[in-house]
Amino acid sequence: MTDVELLREYAGFSGTPIDMRVVLLSSSDRIEKLEAAMRRIADLTECWEHDLISQVNEIARKALERKDDPQADL
Repeated sequence: MTDVELLREYAGFSGTPIDMRVVLLSSSDRIEKLEAAMRRIADLTECWEHDLISQVNEIARKALERKDDPQADL
């Protein structure tokens, strides 16, 4: 079971306080976004284009932004 799955499972327990559920679910969403950003960065490093640095910076910036929509495109 992945860390994201564990966070979501714990958030689903009936004894988990509501405010803690929000934190757990938000954290799991952010982990998924950061993982997606890391995959995109790994893909970019294979091509080594001249504007690679700006592309990597943009992906990292978007991944680290707090977004309300966990499904928002990076």
